[in-house]
Amino acid sequence: MKKIFLIILIIIATLSANITPDGIGVYASLNKENIIKSWTIDCESEYSTSCYKTALLYYKGEIGNKEKKKVLTKVETYSKDCKNGIAVACYNLAQIFNLGDGVKEDKEKATTFYSKACASGIAVGCYNIAHIYNNGDGVEEDKEKASKFYLKGCDYGYFVSCYNLAHMYSNGDGVKEDKKKAAIFYKKACDEAYAISCFNLAILFDKGDGIEQDKKKASKLYSQACASGLGVACYNLGLLYAFGKGVGQNLGIAKELFEIACDSGYSNGCENYKILKDQGVN
Repeated sequence: MKKIFLIILIIIATLSANITPDGIGVYASLNKENIIKSWTIDCESEYSTSCYKTALLYYKGEIGNKEKKKVLTKVETYSKDCKNGIAVACYNLAQIFNLGDGVKEDKEKATTFYSKACASGIAVGCYNIAHIYNNGDGVEEDKEKASKFYLKGCDYGYFVSCYNLAHMYSNGDGVKEDKKKAAIFYKKACDEAYAISCFNLAILFDKGDGIEQDKKKASKLYSQACASGLGVACYNLGLLYAFGKGVGQNLGIAKELFEIACDSGYSNGCENYKILKDQGVN
C-alpha cells in the first residue's frame, strides 16, 4: 500500500457577534405603542434602565424616520445605559464603533466599551476585545492582553475564546508554548462540540506533541470532529484504521472514511480512497 502521510490543519476562528437582542422580544405580543412610549419616558429619566431597549428599536427601524437620528439615538442611549452599569448597552455600543455601524469606525472606543462589557461578564465582549488585540486591528497588537481576554471569555463560557487561547498556547503565539495548557483549552471548546477544537486536540494526542501520546483518544476525537462534518478529521481517522493505530485495523472502514473526506473536498482523501479501491478493498 502506498504510504499515507498525516495531514495537520490548524485554523483560528474569527467570529464576530452581532448586536445583542436581549430585552426587546418581550414587547412583541403586547401593545407596542404603549411599551415604546414607556421605555422612551423611562430613558429620559435620571435612573434609566430602558435606554438600550429604545436604542434597539431604533436599530431595528421600528421607531425614528431618519438614519442619522437612529444612529445618534443608538449612541446616546447606549452610552447612557452603559454609564448606568447595563453591560449589554456597553457591548452594543462597542459593536457600533467596532463595525463602523453608522458612525466612524473607532477601534479604541470599541475596546473601551468591550472591556466594560467583559468586566460585567459578557463573554463575547471579552472575546471581541481579545480578537482586536490579537490581530492589532486598529490598535497596537498586544498578544498578552489578547490571551488574558481570551481566558476571561473562556471562563465565562464562550468556547471560541477557549479555542483561540488553546491555539496561542499550542503555537507559542504571544505566550510561552505549552501543549498541556493547549490541550486543556482545546478540550473545553471540544466539549461544546466545536469540531476544529476536537480535531486539534486529536492531533496533539495522535502525535504525542507535548502531551502523552494516545492514539485511542485521538481516534475518538477524530471521530467526533468527523461526525460534525470536518473532512480532514475523517481523513486522519481513516489513517488510524488503515494502519491499526488506536483502533483495530480495518481497511474497509478506512476506505469509507477516505471517501467521506473526498466528498467534503479534501483531495488527499480522494487519492487514498482510489488506492484502496484499486487494491480491491471492499
